[in-house]
Amino acid sequence: MYSASKPSELAFRDHIESIASKDPRVDIRFHVTRNDGPEAESWDGVTSRIDEKALAEAIGDGISPSEILTFVCGIPAMTDDLIAICQNKLMLPADRVRFEKWW
Repeated sequence: MYSASKPSELAFRDHIESIASKDPRVDIRFHVTRNDGPEAESWDGVTSRIDEKALAEAIGDGISPSEILTFVCGIPAMTDDLIAICQNKLMLPADRVRFEKWW
């Protein structure tokens, strides 16, 4: 899952889509959060933040939490929120939730 304010801010989008198209184990889901107003860009994908429901849907049923490796990267508040959801709500082991905080 990858989120940005506008579609043009999805860095490496083409490269990521290329990787996903060649490997069935890779499921990429882009989210755009602030694409409105007079400068809105063309976008027909998801227009919401990554939240507990989106994470649960991405994980799906039948996958053991110990088989999931998650990387969270972004601003500290968002990173903290997503780590808490992964560990406390979705019950992913702490050693399977890796992160990097920006500034």
